[in-house]
Formats: sequence, C-alpha cells, structure tokens
Amino acid sequence: MNQLEKRQSQHKYKESRRRARLAWSRTEHGKAWSRDYMKAYRKRPHVKAAAREYYIKKILKEGIDAGREKHA
Repeated sequence: MNQLEKRQSQHKYKESRRRARLAWSRTEHGKAWSRDYMKAYRKRPHVKAAAREYYIKKILKEGIDAGREKHA
C-alpha cells in the first residue's frame, strides 16, 4: 500500500468515533472539560503572547482602515 492509498483509506470506526466525540462534547461533562481546558490554555505564556500580538495588529489595522475612510 503506497502513501496515497494510506491517506485515502479510512479506519472502519472513524465515523462512529467522530459521532461519539461530538456527542460527548455536547454533554455537561464535555462542556465543563472544554471550558476548564481552554481557561488553562489561555494562561500559557506563548498563547498570551500570540493573543496580544493579534490584538495589537487588529487595533493597528482598524486604525489604518479608519484613516483611509476619513481621507477618502
């Protein structure tokens, strides 16, 4: 089996695992787990830095766009 065939073939339980994963994420336990995980994830230093950089770029872009609209 070559690489292309490996990528195209799917595991026989792929769809059922996907449905189970999505169903679990809709439960109260799944929602709480996701919420708590993301709270902890956003506190990581590299994530904070990336969010800060994104925020600054967004503010600069909005300012530049507003300036263009003002002079147009």
